[in-house]
Formats: sequence, C-alpha cells, structure tokens
Amino acid sequence: KNLIVKNCGNIRELGKRADEIFYSGILNLFVNQENVVSLTKRKNIMDKYMKCIQVTNSVAEVMRTIQIKVA
Repeated sequence: KNLIVKNCGNIRELGKRADEIFYSGILNLFVNQENVVSLTKRKNIMDKYMKCIQVTNSVAEVMRTIQIKVA
C-alpha cells in the first residue's frame, strides 16, 4: 500500500520535471525555428507530449486517492 503512495509521489515529481522540459522545449522551438510548417508540426508533437503528462498525473492522483480511502 505504501509503495503505491510512494510511486504516485514519484510520478508527481517526474511530472514536474516533464513540465520543465516541455516549457523549455516550447521556448527553444519558437526561438530557434524559422520554418513555419516545421514549427507547427513540432508544436503539435509537444502538445501531445504535454497531454500524456497530464493524463499520467491524473491517473496517479486517482490511484493515490483510492489508496488513501482504502487505508
């Protein structure tokens, strides 16, 4: 049981790091990109990456809540 709560905390920390990487990548994308088509494609990829991070964080939070209620 404690392992689930611990791993949910780890997921949350990894999510924070992923957010930092995402925003750094977006900044870098707009600063260094000259081709509009390439910029649009890469931004769409980054948006999908962020959606994955958000869903992962949501799942971890649900698991943590269930674990707390069961305990």
